[in-house]
Amino acid sequence: MIQEFVTNSVKHGKASKIFIKFNYNKRIMNIKLCDNGAGFNPIKPGKGMGLQNAQSRVKSHNGKLSIASRIGKGTSYTITIPINDKP
Repeated sequence: MIQEFVTNSVKHGKASKIFIKFNYNKRIMNIKLCDNGAGFNPIKPGKGMGLQNAQSRVKSHNGKLSIASRIGKGTSYTITIPINDKP
């Protein structure tokens, strides 16, 4: 997902800056991805399957994906995935 976000930020968003923050503890993992690109309307995304694929990948790990984007202001993803300490 990080690779796809970076690719989309540069290719579609024309971002000149990308911020990636990764935190985890015994219970949860958080990844914050932000760019200063063109942004988009998250309620009416483009024709591609990228956002649906991202949602599906996070959901498969019982996680949550929050997307915030404003046209001309950039995009941010916040990914939260619980860490299962059982083998």
